[in-house]
Amino acid sequence: MKVNGFPSGFDPGQIILDIGSIKNPPTTEQSASFTITTYTVDGTPIETANSGITIQPTQANILRSASVSPAEIINGKVVTYTITLVSENVVPD
Repeated sequence: MKVNGFPSGFDPGQIILDIGSIKNPPTTEQSASFTITTYTVDGTPIETANSGITIQPTQANILRSASVSPAEIINGKVVTYTITLVSENVVPD
């Protein structure tokens, strides 16, 4: 992803970027480390950080509903049950 940001001579100290449409990991486990690189306007790399940069969601997905339905309702018969879970956010395959 490329983000164009600052005029030459800009000295922000700490830079905070809000980048939308990034999907969080599917669990509350810490992600693998990823790389962030800054570039000059002509595409020359300035600096790269590639260790210790991770994301760790702290709240699990919310279960909105759950249901269990037997294929048949005859006592003592071996049947298939359908279990349906609906979460607030789509869980990737």
